[in-house]
Amino acid sequence: MNDMAGSNFVDYVKIFARSGHGGAGSAHFRREKFVAFGGPDGGDGGKGGSIVLQGDKQYWTLIHLKYQRHQFAEDGEHGSGARSSGKDARDIVIPVPLGTVAKRVFENEDGTATTETVGEVTADGEQLVLLKGGRGGLGNWNFKSATNQTPRYAQPGEEGEEGTFILELKVLADVGLVGFPNAGKSTLTNNFVGSKVSIVSPKAQTTRTTVKGIGIWGNTQIIFLDTPGIFKPKRRFDRSMVASAWSGASDGDILVLMVASAWGGVGDADITALVVDAKRGFDDETRAIIAKLKENKIPAVLVLNKVDLVSGETLLQLCAALNDAYAFAETFMVSALNGKGVDDFYDYLAAHLPESPWYYPEEQMSDLPLKLLAAEIVREKLFLYLRQEVPYALTVEPELWERRADNSVRAEMTIYVERDSQKQIVLGRGGTMIKKIGQAARRELEELLEDRIHLFLFVKVRENWGDDPARYADWNLDYRA
Repeated sequence: MNDMAGSNFVDYVKIFARSGHGGAGSAHFRREKFVAFGGPDGGDGGKGGSIVLQGDKQYWTLIHLKYQRHQFAEDGEHGSGARSSGKDARDIVIPVPLGTVAKRVFENEDGTATTETVGEVTADGEQLVLLKGGRGGLGNWNFKSATNQTPRYAQPGEEGEEGTFILELKVLADVGLVGFPNAGKSTLTNNFVGSKVSIVSPKAQTTRTTVKGIGIWGNTQIIFLDTPGIFKPKRRFDRSMVASAWSGASDGDILVLMVASAWGGVGDADITALVVDAKRGFDDETRAIIAKLKENKIPAVLVLNKVDLVSGETLLQLCAALNDAYAFAETFMVSALNGKGVDDFYDYLAAHLPESPWYYPEEQMSDLPLKLLAAEIVREKLFLYLRQEVPYALTVEPELWERRADNSVRAEMTIYVERDSQKQIVLGRGGTMIKKIGQAARRELEELLEDRIHLFLFVKVRENWGDDPARYADWNLDYRA
């Protein structure tokens, strides 16, 4: 698996920009040979240059900005005599691919950062102003009046602006996967890619952020967007996860609604999957998803997963009921775990996706940086080994990802929990539990990355970490959702 740092495709850059100051107006008076006391004739200052994004269909990556992360516009010229206005400075126009989203970064007093979306560029030639250039000041001739024939002042130019911005290419997901927790979205993504890029567990709500899974089917590169499960949120963090799911789904060319066809999953019976039983009909949660699809008039494909766990008659009844409720473009019956029926689904995707260049190198399987993937695998093991309630009260943050001279990796992860009692559960008696989790995570990482991993896990208490905006930014979640 390759890290994004080595890719020629760039869909995320951070830039620092500054617009130009406006030129000062001139406080000048006419001085001519036969005019002893000429009137005011100071010209206006020119406008400072603005920082502008402009959609350009010839671009499909942000790589041209990878080494141009400082964008500074020039100041406007000062005004001069004879009512001569200073020249406006040239705007800095930055070409970007269609689908580029601009977010402004704000530093908080506590050292954390929050972002605010400025806008999105969606059409060729469309412009989005990030920072306006300062207005030029008015020259003194503008202030002449019947009561003030000789104004001796002029306006200074307006100062420019500066700020840090994140530019992110949005429209890269070919297939958006939505559904309730444990429907099998992550398993299907991993099946298509041929490697683990999204963590899985028998427990619900394992996926917390959108993950792109990149694979090749025939001569078609297909990008899956694995999203958090859609459920009724109770906490701020839950709301952000659900918002991320619907946002990710809207980015895809083809939306796929995944439905678990049976209760339970392999090796576990306590999951909260989206289950549709033909005898009992749709529950409120199922109806809520379909209502959302209808409200937004989103064309969708239906995938019935875990078909190996139900009878043919039940499956047919379920299929009919769902298609009566919503006009799905196509229906597929699969088992993402064992691969049954998935080839027909992939054939359909390859045939119906719009033509476009390959966005990623052939060998790349995900856009998730290795240190974040490693943190997710640690969290996966926490889900597998700990009590039901504990995994939902913790988060894993990568503190260090360092490649050594012998090509091994030293990785340090901090597991944050909300209470001391949870810390003791994670550690286990004499540290036995954290040791078991670390060993399992290390084995999988070494197998996945084909490198030796030195993994160090630390457990700390951070009350109400779910209300910390910094945790949301790290995982591309909206704190305000």
